[in-house]
Amino acid sequence: ITIAPAANQPFDLTLRVGLPQVEAGGVATSAILPPAGSPGVSSRAAGSLLHAPAAGLPAAGTLLLDALLPAAPAVERELLSVETADGAAGIRLAATAGAAQLRAIPFPSGSPLLAGAIAAGARFRAALAWDAAGFAVSLNGAAALSSASAPPALSRLRHGGASAVEAIEIRRLELHPTRLPDAALATLSSIP
Repeated sequence: ITIAPAANQPFDLTLRVGLPQVEAGGVATSAILPPAGSPGVSSRAAGSLLHAPAAGLPAAGTLLLDALLPAAPAVERELLSVETADGAAGIRLAATAGAAQLRAIPFPSGSPLLAGAIAAGARFRAALAWDAAGFAVSLNGAAALSSASAPPALSRLRHGGASAVEAIEIRRLELHPTRLPDAALATLSSIP
């Protein structure tokens, strides 16, 4: 903006800026707005990806996550979960402290599966599949690990946890409406 008023002449100037936001990167993200009725600084700290189709998620499905964890979390952090409408049950993908491992964890109870090693700053691909018989996970083309912990009726896909959201760069996120076989999970999760 260049303003060139005449010398010694008063002038009135009003600038209205809509959605001010400056960020580095090739692609701008959605605007960060403060809560309604409270002007001021806001942050993306509470921002979270949520996909909740009206009919819920398929009873048998496969999720492909092609992502990068920019930094190693100091404590275990949830990256992505498929869960019930209230978020009380489902399956989460989590990075362990130091981002050494990716785990698939049924919640509120069940035994977690240790999918394999991941590293901060390195791309990884995870395939998570579920049906009435349980769930399976494959990381970076490794043989799928299976659990007999059957998930409840899943309704939504969510990034991060309510109290422990972790930054993750998602390159690709695909939801298939069928439970692919374990061998297909290893192929799907292979990094090209």
